[in-house]
Amino acid sequence: MKLERHWVCADGARFVHISRLGKGPPVVLLHGSPQSARALNSLMYACAAQGLTVIAPDTPGNGLSDPLSKPDAAIEDYADALQATLAQLGVPRAAFYGFHTGAAIAASLAARHPQAVSALVLDGCPIWTETEREDLLAHYLPAFQPLWDGGHLTWVWARLEEQSLFFPWHQTTSAGSMPLGAVSSPEHINANAIDFLRAGDAYRTPYAAAFRFVAQPVLASIQAPFWLTASPNDPLHSHIARAPSSPHAICARSQATRETMNHEIALYLSRHADASPPQAWSMTKDKHEQYRGFIDLGDGVVSYRGAIGPEPKVFLHDAGSSAARAPAQMFAIDLPGHGPSGDSWKKAPQTPADCADALKPVLHSLLGKNYEATGHGLGAAIAHNLGGPSTPIESATPPPDLTPRWDGAHLVAAWRYLRRRALFTHWDRPDPAHRKPQEPQLDPAQLNAELIDLLDCAPRLPQAFALRAMSKSASTQSADKD
Repeated sequence: MKLERHWVCADGARFVHISRLGKGPPVVLLHGSPQSARALNSLMYACAAQGLTVIAPDTPGNGLSDPLSKPDAAIEDYADALQATLAQLGVPRAAFYGFHTGAAIAASLAARHPQAVSALVLDGCPIWTETEREDLLAHYLPAFQPLWDGGHLTWVWARLEEQSLFFPWHQTTSAGSMPLGAVSSPEHINANAIDFLRAGDAYRTPYAAAFRFVAQPVLASIQAPFWLTASPNDPLHSHIARAPSSPHAICARSQATRETMNHEIALYLSRHADASPPQAWSMTKDKHEQYRGFIDLGDGVVSYRGAIGPEPKVFLHDAGSSAARAPAQMFAIDLPGHGPSGDSWKKAPQTPADCADALKPVLHSLLGKNYEATGHGLGAAIAHNLGGPSTPIESATPPPDLTPRWDGAHLVAAWRYLRRRALFTHWDRPDPAHRKPQEPQLDPAQLNAELIDLLDCAPRLPQAFALRAMSKSASTQSADKD
């Protein structure tokens, strides 16, 4: 069973990233803040195994989805945006699951658009007291700003580690200790850190909406059957007792493991799913004729973005980067293992020519054969194999090992690498002989965007830079012949 990825453009301007899995009646899964749909992967497969089509969007401002235009958006705004997105996808009715912020969105959707909801599972639905709400809004959401020295990375890692020990994370008392009392694994914190860094300061908007959400009247108005539940390890499990009485609700704390909970949730949703399977979805574009999409090439999926004109210009990025760094008005592809193309590749291309051969079907199907390919670094070598110019490829030392560490030090190492790379031709030779002559580009916000690209493909960086070194060698031999 293969996980599909799609884009839909809402309101002609806002792109929404969606994961899709399985076949059958639709079920919509909504993640918590500030995560993305990848946090629900295990539940996606549990639901698909019950004969459901899983639709899991990155909620606005999270994951790869663009934020809402309102800086003070409420949960109702997220619910309305979700309804509009699903209508555009041809999904007028579905069963829903939501976790924390996602539960608030699902509950609000059921109250505001009852015709769209056949049933709900609200996992850890927030039902705050006024005292809790005031404290959370005052202390839980400090502003996030990338710092020149990478200090924001230390804060993000410590913040997420603290969250696995205390709730709220800023109240480090025994009363606020999490039930498990254990720090999450470095891999788990790292995945959440990437989501957090990608959201940036916008992480505060959906969080604040969830904190302002007043659940009691919403839950009391829901007409669809719903199951209000929470894991015993969830700090919101006590909120179930605060729920108003409803003839449509099942209110029960779960004593099961997450794996068992996923199975029970999938069974519940399958019993109440009553809509037809959604149709296949095609590529999408915004009002500025900017396209985004994914194409499955068999061995893996590639993502693309940009303009498709009469004489399109294609840009291919360097190792460790992404199509998001492409010049404006160019059509760009995320190379295998990079950006949204991600880690879906079973067998990654072994040479730049192999990579070009893998990408040709994408380019020909989308652009025809009349395109001009250019690129940078590894991308330049692949572009040359696509008929583009022969471009000298400057040498580059691979990044340091970015395997997640217990203390998050790999994030700081990645930041120091990016700063040195901006200043020196070889980051590991920071001396006058290797200083770049051009004006350095050290804007922290830009470096933070490059950092996310780097972390996205960190496990695949050794292979990408091996391809790059192969490209450098071929480029040198070509220059010698000339």
